[in-house]
Amino acid sequence: MASVHKFNEALAKVRGVPLGTIEAYSRVLRRDGVLPETKRGGAAAPLTPTMAGYMLAAVMRLSPLNAAD
Repeated sequence: MASVHKFNEALAKVRGVPLGTIEAYSRVLRRDGVLPETKRGGAAAPLTPTMAGYMLAAVMRLSPLNAAD
């Protein structure tokens, strides 16, 4: 199963935006409790279909500042 970071990399590539932009969405979602706190590498939390859906919905919004709305 993919990690949130790997999913962020794929979203950045597909959307044609810098990885930092997608990571800004993830930070807001983590801050607001939508995504779990996680680490990178082997300790990374696995990405669930629900988490992927939240990320996709957030990235379709206009700004990462209101990603969790």
